[in-house]
Amino acid sequence: MRTLGFIIVVVVAAAVVSCFGGEDAAEKPTCDTVIAKMNECYPGQMEGWECTDETLEAYEANGLDKECNEIYKAGKADTFSFGGCDADEHACGLIFCCKNEHPVTWFPSASDWDFLPAVQAYQLAMPTDKRASIDAATREDLAAGIGYTWEQDVDVSGKGEIKDMAVEYTSGLIEVPYDTFVSRLAPEHWGIELAHYLGGELIVYSTDDQGRAVTQLERMVLSPFPCDWETPLTDMDMTKVEFIEYTDTSATVYWRVMYSDNDSTEEDLGSVSFRAYDDFSTVVTFHSAHRLNAPLGIHLPNPLVRLTLIDFFQGHIWHYGDLVSY
Repeated sequence: MRTLGFIIVVVVAAAVVSCFGGEDAAEKPTCDTVIAKMNECYPGQMEGWECTDETLEAYEANGLDKECNEIYKAGKADTFSFGGCDADEHACGLIFCCKNEHPVTWFPSASDWDFLPAVQAYQLAMPTDKRASIDAATREDLAAGIGYTWEQDVDVSGKGEIKDMAVEYTSGLIEVPYDTFVSRLAPEHWGIELAHYLGGELIVYSTDDQGRAVTQLERMVLSPFPCDWETPLTDMDMTKVEFIEYTDTSATVYWRVMYSDNDSTEEDLGSVSFRAYDDFSTVVTFHSAHRLNAPLGIHLPNPLVRLTLIDFFQGHIWHYGDLVSY
């Protein structure tokens, strides 16, 4: 256990350095200096990065010739390449596009799609005090972001498979009309556009009469740190079955994690909804339940997991806001 603790401390320390460290800024945007600077701030990710004239323009136009901590504070992770990467690529190092190297390795059977009642059941059983606070939230509250966590017994399969889980409810208001929001960020791409997305694969299984995805399988790999720092030891790696429900003014994606290639996720089921709040704004809400593991598959206590959930999901909401507000 001492060895494991030492490994985790070393990994976290390295992540903090890579996310916030850095000394010298690049003086002139050439490919050599740009790649050197971005590799300093986002180490270990250089494979597949291609420097082009557009890369240099993005580097100069966004003032990235500064220290790594200032680059991070700019809050522009993954936005420079937004809409400019191919379908089999993801934004990396702020201004590059990288090939996805995390394909789906698990595939569902027919019964695996019967997860929706389990998600809806535990969500309806939300503690009454949390529901009262959520219902009382004002527009100003939502604009600032609201978030709650608690522990709850969840029937993860809908068949009496009860597990004690850390649950979050996080919501935020984005000052973009709903129709504009979903035209810029399709609900089926909710996972691809999460903050600090490191890669994965999305496979659509069925669509509605408007061509929108209804059922899909998705593997997503996310950095657990506040930057795009990738290491197999700590990556959050999960493969989900997903069902999307649409109305004229909302879309809700329900999911259940069925497999984790690195055993980082024991259980994870929940939803993200995009809903018109008024004619001028959209509310994004995550409501999900989790059992997570440390490296080597060691279960993380739910109280520890709860400490991370609100910041984690609010980060995704504000990242969505950055993407659709261009």
